[in-house]
Amino acid sequence: MSTEDRHNLPWLAARVRLALSLGLALILLLPVVELGRGRASFAGAFAPLAPIVVGATLLICISAAYEARRYRRFTSTLDQRHATTAEALREQEVQLRSVFEHVQDIIYRTDLQGIVQMVSPSVERYGYRVNELLGRDVNQLYAYPNGREQVLEALRDKGAVNDVELLFRRSDGTLISMSATARLLRDETGRPVATEGILRDISARKMADAALAASEARLRALVQNSSDLITIVDDDSSVRYVSPAAARILGYKPAQLIGESTAQHVHPDDRQPLRALFTELLNHPDQARRIEYRVRHASGSWVQVESIASNLLRDPAIRGIVLNTRDVTDRKHSESELRTAKESAEVANRAKSQFLATVSHEIRSPMNAVIGWAGLLLESPLQPEQQEYAQGIRRAGDALLAIINDVLDFSKIEAGKLALEITDFDLRQAIDEVVDLVLAPAQRKGLQLASLIYHDVPPLLRGDPGRLRQILVNLLGNAVKFTERGEVMLRVKLAETQGASTTLRFEVADTGIGIAPEARARLFEAFSQADMSTTREYGGTGLGLAISKRLTELMQGEIGVESQGGVGSTFWFTARFQTQPRLAAASTHPATPSEPAVGTAACYGVQPRILVAEDNALNQHITVRMLEKLGYRVDVAANGIEALRALERAAYVAVLMDCQMPELDGFEATARIRAQEQSTGQRIPIIAVTTGALPGDRERCLAAGMDDHVPKPVTRDQLAAALQRSIPRPMPIIVDPSRTQTLH
Repeated sequence: MSTEDRHNLPWLAARVRLALSLGLALILLLPVVELGRGRASFAGAFAPLAPIVVGATLLICISAAYEARRYRRFTSTLDQRHATTAEALREQEVQLRSVFEHVQDIIYRTDLQGIVQMVSPSVERYGYRVNELLGRDVNQLYAYPNGREQVLEALRDKGAVNDVELLFRRSDGTLISMSATARLLRDETGRPVATEGILRDISARKMADAALAASEARLRALVQNSSDLITIVDDDSSVRYVSPAAARILGYKPAQLIGESTAQHVHPDDRQPLRALFTELLNHPDQARRIEYRVRHASGSWVQVESIASNLLRDPAIRGIVLNTRDVTDRKHSESELRTAKESAEVANRAKSQFLATVSHEIRSPMNAVIGWAGLLLESPLQPEQQEYAQGIRRAGDALLAIINDVLDFSKIEAGKLALEITDFDLRQAIDEVVDLVLAPAQRKGLQLASLIYHDVPPLLRGDPGRLRQILVNLLGNAVKFTERGEVMLRVKLAETQGASTTLRFEVADTGIGIAPEARARLFEAFSQADMSTTREYGGTGLGLAISKRLTELMQGEIGVESQGGVGSTFWFTARFQTQPRLAAASTHPATPSEPAVGTAACYGVQPRILVAEDNALNQHITVRMLEKLGYRVDVAANGIEALRALERAAYVAVLMDCQMPELDGFEATARIRAQEQSTGQRIPIIAVTTGALPGDRERCLAAGMDDHVPKPVTRDQLAAALQRSIPRPMPIIVDPSRTQTLH
């Protein structure tokens, strides 16, 4: 019995009860009717029963009315149920139709011959209209890559197929991959009547799978063909995978290493560091480390390798280390050769430095005499022709000295030992000194030489005035050298100010020959000039601008040039200095007397005595004459031992100490003097006068206990300045003029 039949049972029972009640009522009422028609015989027979019949009939009628009422109530309830069910069915139909119309997948139904009976609107995404596909053979729309008959056979046998891949033909003829799920529809007898199913677009997934497969293929090809050895080891250090490069690097086939422990092939001294690295990486994923170690080759030799080890296996169930290993044996040999070459170069550089020191000593000693004698000769009464000869000697000596200084400075640059000596200085005074140095050659060529310091440039600075003067002398000297007529101008501008730090811009402009554009790029290279004809015509080593460039870099600046051939050039550079506090600057920059040393010697009231420790007779003679002209009495010692003896016999205000002397050099002599002074509590100024001008010479002299350092050749002004810095000035005696008297 169906559910619908069970629901109709109460309604059928009510109808039966109503019919029985009405039938019984008719039977009972029939005698009454006949009685009313006057059938005496019938009435007489039923007359005694009339009351009973009427009563029963009344009861039956009441019962029939009650059943009729129940029937009406039941039918009303049944109608309401039918209405509710119909509404629910309508809502369900709306929902199903909405899903059917908006689903992304294609929902379809065909008869057993494959003729489309129903299809969802989602086919419009592929260029079809619904009406266009109804009645069409579905086999025209897609094909089975693995065979249609196999799919149909599975559908007949099992009644359904799941995730069958097929190619769906779009309206434009292109094929896309789809996954089909279908089942047979059967009637109440179990006979198949139709097929329905769902088509899902898997083209994006197929493309992703294809891309992944291509990527895996590329990665596999990369690993298979990589010159590096790719190895995967388990967390117990056993080898799980080895790339074919093992044959080239280690001499093993990959199969020979699978399952082996890495420790079997690693040098015993390198096993512990490699094991510690594995432990670290296993405990800290997503990290990579580089390590060098030795691995045994199949031939028995050791191969130096470098590995980048990483823990990139993200699956917690798969622990292991990936090693990208490279044979670095040749590189290690190259590094060893490079270290050997570096050590050899350092030895050669030290030898070069020693050679420069020796050459400097051998050249500066006679130069000291040449320049010194020329200077003294120029101070004596000379005839004009003699004056010209002496000036020529002095200029030649100065030129040779400039070349030596350039070579030594460049040597310092190469050694990385060129350093600045920071001190307070007056910028205007430094500029005046530079202009004075190049004024004479400019005047000889009839050039106008001028300097301009802008009003906002601070005059009192802290930096290295000596190196600043060196750059400016280089640039101004070049400008005068390469300018035949016109002028040379030095300008100083304020470029930037940051707190106590000031950056200045220096410009040297000339009206000389100019520089071709192709030559500017190499101007600041060592031993470089615009062209070789420049060297032949004007001379020079080509080191000045290279040195100037490095000096500006040390001063946190830069250098450049702007030039036009035949018009002139402007060389510029920037340098950073510290500005001095005004009060401190005023107290640390007293006026400089024109003859500082003479004045100092005169302060003593008697001629102060100076000891000169010098082994070279020419240098002895020239130094003595310079000191005598400065107002000092001079004693000479030919070596350190004689100097110590002289200090025991007489008192001196200072010692001029040559550092390179026979028997006892200046460094050891100074050390003994300072040791003796420990007991006396006195200290005599010792000034190093040496031919050394290499990096560290000044520092070495000061560290040995000397008070100052003056490199040869020494001019009288340099000697006077050093003495003034080192010799303490006596307190002047102030005499009241009112208490003086004239002696007769």
